[in-house]
Amino acid sequence: MAGQTSARQRWHDAGGALLGSGFPVARPGAVHRRWLADESVRGWALAFDGRLTDREALTGELGLADMRPLPDDADLALAAFACWGEEAPRYLRGRFAIALWQGECRRLVMAVDPMHQASIYYSHNDGQFTFASSLRLLRALPQVPGHLDREMLALFIANTPCPQDRTIYAAIRQVPAATVTVIDGDGQRAHRYWRIDPGRRLRFSDEGELVEAARAVLDRAVARILPERGPVVVALSGGLDSTAIAATAARLTDAGRITALTTTPAPDARIPAMPSRVTNEAALARDLVAMHPGMRHEVVAADLVHGADTDPEAVFAMMPVPWRAVHGFSWYVPLCMRTAAVGAGAMLDGDGGNTLFSRTGLDRLTDLARRGHLPSLLREARALERNGGRPAWHEVRARLAAAVLPSWLQTRILRWRGTERPWRQASALRPELHRSFATRRWRDLEPAVPYRGSAERIRTWVAELQHRPGEYRPSIEHMCGIQIRSPFVDPELMSFFAAIPEHHFLRDGETRRLTRMILADRVPASVLGERRRGLQGGEWFHRMSLRREQIAADVEAAARSPLASELLDIPRLRRLVADWPEGDGASFRDYGAALARGVHVARFIRWTEGRND
Repeated sequence: MAGQTSARQRWHDAGGALLGSGFPVARPGAVHRRWLADESVRGWALAFDGRLTDREALTGELGLADMRPLPDDADLALAAFACWGEEAPRYLRGRFAIALWQGECRRLVMAVDPMHQASIYYSHNDGQFTFASSLRLLRALPQVPGHLDREMLALFIANTPCPQDRTIYAAIRQVPAATVTVIDGDGQRAHRYWRIDPGRRLRFSDEGELVEAARAVLDRAVARILPERGPVVVALSGGLDSTAIAATAARLTDAGRITALTTTPAPDARIPAMPSRVTNEAALARDLVAMHPGMRHEVVAADLVHGADTDPEAVFAMMPVPWRAVHGFSWYVPLCMRTAAVGAGAMLDGDGGNTLFSRTGLDRLTDLARRGHLPSLLREARALERNGGRPAWHEVRARLAAAVLPSWLQTRILRWRGTERPWRQASALRPELHRSFATRRWRDLEPAVPYRGSAERIRTWVAELQHRPGEYRPSIEHMCGIQIRSPFVDPELMSFFAAIPEHHFLRDGETRRLTRMILADRVPASVLGERRRGLQGGEWFHRMSLRREQIAADVEAAARSPLASELLDIPRLRRLVADWPEGDGASFRDYGAALARGVHVARFIRWTEGRND
């Protein structure tokens, strides 16, 4: 989807050699050029993709509140840059990707929102600079090479943190989350305009005041993502995050606007018995709906075999990157398709909720160990054991080790004990690559196991949300014709909950304590009292078993691909296929992660090799 012809030509003329034949690409109608009366900005042109929130506050700060009609989002973004320069993104709320061309000084300024909900990809090749809001569209341009970055692909297979500005394509870069990237005659530079502060702490006179303040923050975050008109669709599981969104949306909207969609396992799906997990959350979802009259509820059956499994090349054509959660299509995409079918333009989901809003608080134990509060640590560990946690002595030992021993020594101890790191077992990368650049170069990005306290956990988890490839959601949105929105990646909400001390989330062995207190006025007791975790896609091994022959063929095809065989541990994948377990006793790390992701990546490599021929 490209902008109008005039918009393309204008960017070409304005940029000359800098932009070459490049043009901004966004949804139809979302590419804008705006000129202000001020002579200093008369030569500016701006491309905008996304949706700004808190518009009234922004127009007031910019002195534009009296304008009629009110400025659109692109006008507001341009006015913000005219007012605040490169610091403008820190004043914008919402989901946005912005490219600003300053013609007189021949400078291109690009920025994306703090949590990478929108994207800008760019390529500088043979003197031409091209950029787009979609990797799919930039990848389709003939002047942009499509060769894969071997190192980035290896990091992806290893599920290891990757540099934010790189992609798996060697010639394509991206603007990182919460970052302004500037390109001009002096080269390229970038700076972060927003980051979480895990060391900041909020103090309240009592816990009741904290709960009321947290509810107000949640209400504002949900209000920002509510569609202005039409039905409101919420992806509703039985967990605290999605029920918080559905219940809060019901309180903020007119009766009858909310439709809650719950995914259940596919008919005839074989799911192993898992006492510690809720494999069908429909009953918990119905309890919430019953508490909020006027909320409609639909159950959507997951796909037992999805097209992404049998024909991933069709998915790659829309989303030209491998999918990290390879089992997610079967239960998530049907929700998005149903959202479009009921006439809604957006679906609200709980993505990112357990990062801060509903975190367990277990990192309080490591904090206690680091401060030397051993009696409190032992008391809390015993309370956790009484509530079904692991033995107290085990918990205390692990937390003391995390607090005292450096990461490298913990790693040596794990190796000496013969305990393989979980991410290593879940990776199909060749062992010698694990020992080379894939682990050595980025080892500082990998946190200790367990984490060395709540501040490190918060910093790392927020970074993981920001590091996710920005192409996934836009590609699903394009495929289904909707937007996907989550209040839990709202910067105000994230900053607020990151600043709450851990003892509010864990006390007397009760995890997620504060989250349950916040939701007590809007979520039923059956949901608040459920201590088991929900499980989407629990039939993953059944689905893989139905495709066992195809998986075996894909492993052999991977062995014939030069790049796939160079990166993947083909002997291990062959052993997993040969030793296919009977029943449902398969290890998820071996089969659901290593084998499934390895085969998926191999199919992607072969698809890319075919396109590059």
